[in-house]
Parts: sequence; C-alpha cells; structure tokens
Amino acid sequence: MKETPITVLAIGDIFGPPGMKAIQSLLPDLRKTFDVDVVIANGENSSRGVGISARTAKEMIQSGVDIITTGNHIWSGVEKSDHLLQDNSNILRPANYPATNPGEDYGIFHNKGKRIGVINLMGRLFMNIALDCPFQKFEEIYNRHHREWDILIVDFHAEATSEKLAFAHFAADRCHLIFGTHTHIPTDDLEQISERCVYITDLGMTGPYDSVIGIDKDIALNSFLTGRRGKLKIGSNDVRLYGILVRFLLPGPRIEDFQKIQLFSLEK
Repeated sequence: MKETPITVLAIGDIFGPPGMKAIQSLLPDLRKTFDVDVVIANGENSSRGVGISARTAKEMIQSGVDIITTGNHIWSGVEKSDHLLQDNSNILRPANYPATNPGEDYGIFHNKGKRIGVINLMGRLFMNIALDCPFQKFEEIYNRHHREWDILIVDFHAEATSEKLAFAHFAADRCHLIFGTHTHIPTDDLEQISERCVYITDLGMTGPYDSVIGIDKDIALNSFLTGRRGKLKIGSNDVRLYGILVRFLLPGPRIEDFQKIQLFSLEK
C-alpha cells in the first residue's frame, strides 16, 4: 500500500506583536520549504502578550496557521473570547476547563484525505485555576472519539515539567505527537518517546528572546527587585520562531523524521 506523507509543524507560544510579525514574515516560506501540511500554533498570548483577539486569530490563519491552541490566558485578553471560540472550530480551548465554557474541547482536521485529531489540555500544578483532571479528560475524549482520527496530537499547556512528562508517558501509546507549551522556554528533549509518539516538554516561545519570557527585561527585573508589578511592556529584540517539524507516513502512522526549528526574524 502506498504511504501518504503528512508533515506537521507545531509552533510555540506566539507572544504579542513581535511574535505575530515573526509568524507573518517567516511562516509562509517555512511551509513551502518543508512542504508542511498542517500548522498548529499556540496563540493564547498573541494579542498584546495576554489573550487572543479576532484580529490576531485572523492574521495567524492568513499567515498559514491551520489550528490555534490556547491555555490559561484564553479569557485574559482585552477582547472577550467567547464568540471567537463559538465561531471558529479551528481555535481550541483547553478541554479540561469546565464543560459550561464555550469552545471546542478537541478538533478533527482534514488534509490529503487524512484526519488529524488535536486535543488541547492544561496542567493543574502551579496554575491556580479550578480545572478537571487532564489525564481523565484525555481518557474521556480518547475513548469517545479514537476512531475519528488517523493521527492524534496533544498540546499540553502546563507549568510543571513533571506533569508534562507524566502525561506523555500516560498517553504515548495512544498519541502520535505530544508537545508542551506555556513556559516560553524551549527544552532540549525532543525525542521519540514510544514507537509511535514524538514528545517535547516545551516548544518555547515565538517572540522576543531579549526579554524575560516575552516581557521587557528591565520591567521584569524591577518587579523582582522591588516586589511590585510594573506596567506590562513587551520586549522587542532577538525575535525568533520556535517549533518542531514531524513527518508521518500513513497508514500506520509511521514516524519518518522529526526536528526542531529555530528561525530568527528581522521583524520587531
């Protein structure tokens, strides 16, 4: 049987205007260069560094993002996200928020006649939000929908590396790609964690690295030194796009190749 290649690009947390400009300037060529079929990007910090807006969602999609995942800042922005989530099935909220919230808890996306399932989950350690158990929520979604996809991808948005890795071991035999988001710091542990699954603890940030996880470093330092929070100001220098590329061969799926991506942007 002839195998069909599916190349997935997962992009780390897009932070504010610098991250958005990096996506707009770099992603179109990146898709062409690597013949990317599906782009998943975490966009919860795309609007002014906190939250997501209709404008940033539209610009991400126009730049080549197919699926937008989110996290604890999905409802933190200036613009309310309820209608955005209700009207766009390709924007996911963490599935383990209480079910009374609007938005999709998972999505199925089609390319080359294949079905790509995406689940967005959020960790609970150090997050200070009342959430359902992400492990149990994954079980629930998997048991209900596992016949609906050919590849399953999870964005696990969490603070604790231990919780991310624990989830990876829990789900590795049922997923094909598990990546962590939230900390804005890229980790160096991209690996094939099981016969069928690629894993990385954190994709890192797409945004300004001459900063403290996206925030102007002088303001961040002053906050640590004085114990007082200053006005949010986004860093502007050393803008980079971080992500990973994974190439699957279907049916199977079989993992053919995977690699980290780091691109430097001239945009600020």
